[in-house]
Amino acid sequence: MKKIYVIVFGLLMAARLQGQVILNPGFEGGFRAVVVTSSLPPVNLNSVAPANWYCADSLIASLAPGLMAMGFINANFNQQCYEDTIRTSGDFAVGIKSSNLVDTIQIPGILSNAKMSFNITEFMQNQDIESAFSYSGGTPALGKKVDEVKAKVFLDTLYKKDGSMMVTAYAKHPATNEYAAIGEGYVSITPDTVYQDVSVTVDYFDANFTATDTFVIVFFSSNDYEVTSDPLNYMLIDDVEASYSEGSKPSSVRSLYTAADVKLYPVPAEDRLHITFNAYKPGTEYSINIVGVDGKLLRSAALTANTAAVDMSAFVPGMYVVELVENNATVYRQKVTKK
Repeated sequence: MKKIYVIVFGLLMAARLQGQVILNPGFEGGFRAVVVTSSLPPVNLNSVAPANWYCADSLIASLAPGLMAMGFINANFNQQCYEDTIRTSGDFAVGIKSSNLVDTIQIPGILSNAKMSFNITEFMQNQDIESAFSYSGGTPALGKKVDEVKAKVFLDTLYKKDGSMMVTAYAKHPATNEYAAIGEGYVSITPDTVYQDVSVTVDYFDANFTATDTFVIVFFSSNDYEVTSDPLNYMLIDDVEASYSEGSKPSSVRSLYTAADVKLYPVPAEDRLHITFNAYKPGTEYSINIVGVDGKLLRSAALTANTAAVDMSAFVPGMYVVELVENNATVYRQKVTKK
């Protein structure tokens, strides 16, 4: 009987450890063929995706009829995900490529360990690709704190735009009993002549609430949606790994907010970024921070009503992080692009 208990315990521990492993981290587990066809508008997309990972090209192509109905008659649906042999280990890496959807909008190649969905209505309202994407699933963390996610990335100096990598930690929140982001991290990837080590440290909103249920990794081949005459970015990714430590989850946790509570517009941001905070509570101290992807605080403004505007006219075009701070604690983050 004791031997049976030992075997069962071993199986349970193996299952627990398996849950914290990023599946197919070196992209050696094979690539599946992805085909999307449509007669109106005519679409014939032939792409690939690595096992246990997802690319956005097939999702965008599958929405062709809806995009056409909304006025995108001459949209281009191109392959954006590739199996590549320029790698750091094993036999393969994955490549993601930017593509011009229409004359005025460029879509980055997007690779994630989570399934993606795309809200056409959100896209039409804001003309912002990123805010229209949402993610589900990801890698189970089983209550651990996700400290850091690393990858090998190659973005050649032939390309003029930076790429990026984003990691978001999710957990069921005690205050709402719903899944919410409890931590995030970003890094901008500048072009180089060789593969480079890229790492993202997950910054948790509450240092006492780090027990993560799942985490989502997203790679972007470029950081903005502006169409230029420069070569379209092609970014290679290989050997993704994560490190963990013990997580914590107190019984009473301050409220966190979602995109339904905090509206940022216009996106991409222009000279002034407007904020509407639907959950504003009079008498509570709030502020809005604009942070660079390197973590440096660039601007902070008090939020004294449910609406505010932040001057971004002096900011160079690129990617920034907007933070909502409540009583000196960060309770919401969103990445925005400045035109």
